[in-house]
Amino acid sequence: MLPASEGWQRLHPLSPVIRAGRFGLVAAFILVQQGSAVLPAAAFAPLLLVVTAAGGVIAWWVWRATGYRIEGDVLELRTGVLFRAHRRVPLARVESIDIARPFLARFLGLAELRVEAVSQGGSEVKLSYLPESDARDLREQLARSVASHAPADEAPAPEGWVRVPDRDIVLAYVVWPVAGLTIAFAAAAVATIPFGLDAFAGVLVTGFLTLLGTVVASALRAERLHGFSVAQVPEGLRLRRGLLNELHQTVPLARVQAVRVEEPATWRLFGRARLLVDVAGYRGGDRESRQETAVLLPVATIDRIQALLVLVQPEFGFDRGLLASPPASARWRAPIRWRSYGVLWTPRYAVTRYGLFRRRTDVVPHAKAQSLRVVQGPWQRPLGLATLHLDTAGAQVRFRARHRGHQEAERLAWGSRARSG
Repeated sequence: MLPASEGWQRLHPLSPVIRAGRFGLVAAFILVQQGSAVLPAAAFAPLLLVVTAAGGVIAWWVWRATGYRIEGDVLELRTGVLFRAHRRVPLARVESIDIARPFLARFLGLAELRVEAVSQGGSEVKLSYLPESDARDLREQLARSVASHAPADEAPAPEGWVRVPDRDIVLAYVVWPVAGLTIAFAAAAVATIPFGLDAFAGVLVTGFLTLLGTVVASALRAERLHGFSVAQVPEGLRLRRGLLNELHQTVPLARVQAVRVEEPATWRLFGRARLLVDVAGYRGGDRESRQETAVLLPVATIDRIQALLVLVQPEFGFDRGLLASPPASARWRAPIRWRSYGVLWTPRYAVTRYGLFRRRTDVVPHAKAQSLRVVQGPWQRPLGLATLHLDTAGAQVRFRARHRGHQEAERLAWGSRARSG
């Protein structure tokens, strides 16, 4: 399978156990949800044991066919049983090297190494799983080849670690959203009283189910952000987060395409916001995972966000008072939201603000602009309005200067082209 004489190395022998355990959990969930109607309860345990054992055999087979090695300046990965694949990732294309420690892997002393590279296809290479010490050593080796020495996670934290208090995370992601939703449903329930008991009960049931789902989703998100801390290291910014599933992520500052400051309505009452970052080529798994890995500071005051923003976008000041409002004719295109729009063009950055309840401020350096488009919709043209689109190599931040005067949009576009050139 993998000739040891050619330098190929296997993953940890317990890796199939973790995969089989995850397979068994999924199988148990399906049996409980779907099998109760067709299977007797006594058959659940034997069937689950057989399915988990089959998953373990398949996981062992996959483990036997998987190997990795570093050959010169290339990371190679062999995978596949029926359909074999041999992937070669030049280290010059590597963007970040992260370490994830899912709950079961942490229990067994293992970790997953994730290597992100610029690619049109799947950009992420996962080595699941390695001993924690081997994962840290391999990250150091790869980091030295890509840029400079990367310190081990178990070493003392670098100076400048900023930790977000867990209390703030629980308040921002669980308490405030649930409280706001509760008030909204309570007001709706009171408003339905004149329409009879059935309408009142319907709103209560809908509100309870919605609140229950919101509490579960919010608690899971707070778990993923537990213990969030950020520090500056030679490769960029090092992030750590997660209670049950721990993730160590590196954000290379040179690859940052744009940043976003988000201020949900309930957060603004307490003067809080969060900072997101868009990194070129960084996919980080599915859509939900990408959204989580985009978080650079999950909740903080504007002053603290400004202090970190200076590291990511030097010489940028977060002053909302400088943003120019759209022309008065925009009220006919967006009668409610038009006052929330704003634009600022500096010699280095393009800034736009939008959002009535969830205010978003996007910042893009002119040097990162890949293309610019001035678009006029059928409702904008009679009003002399246009929307300026600024495209970057990132995927999280979609920069749009909405409902500007047409001549103003053209002027901003040409100004950004001149500064990026």
